[in-house]
Amino acid sequence: MIGISFGVQCATETASHEAQHTATTDSLQAWADAHALEWALGEYAHAVAEQQRAEQQQQPAAERDDAGLLGQDRWYLADPADWRTLVEQYDWDVATAVRIVECESGGDEYAVSATNDWGLFQLHNMAITDPAENIAYAYGMYLDRHWQPWAASEQCWG
Repeated sequence: MIGISFGVQCATETASHEAQHTATTDSLQAWADAHALEWALGEYAHAVAEQQRAEQQQQPAAERDDAGLLGQDRWYLADPADWRTLVEQYDWDVATAVRIVECESGGDEYAVSATNDWGLFQLHNMAITDPAENIAYAYGMYLDRHWQPWAASEQCWG
């Protein structure tokens, strides 16, 4: 009787461990799949931004948005007056928001960090390089969490 009971208990424990292992493996696979997709989308968005920059550089200077910035290292910067005007449209401390942009991206709307932060406000895993969209999204983050999303660079802008 003890042998049968022990055998049933071992079989039950083995099945339980196998079920836990399968659930853990499935969870890990789902996590890996999600992060692989996130990485691939980031890589794709980065490639698109690079292609757009290359195409803009091939245009004659008179047709490019950067005609006034030729010969400078950062030819692709948005005109500060443009993004600052956009920043001023929102109900937040404009001076702080401007300093954050200057610290995070230097005003480079196409900035992409090694940690996959994008655009003027360096939005994490958000391939938003259009200044109006980047600023609008940053404002939404500000409404949710105040300046906390940019706390890592507070020594620069604070």
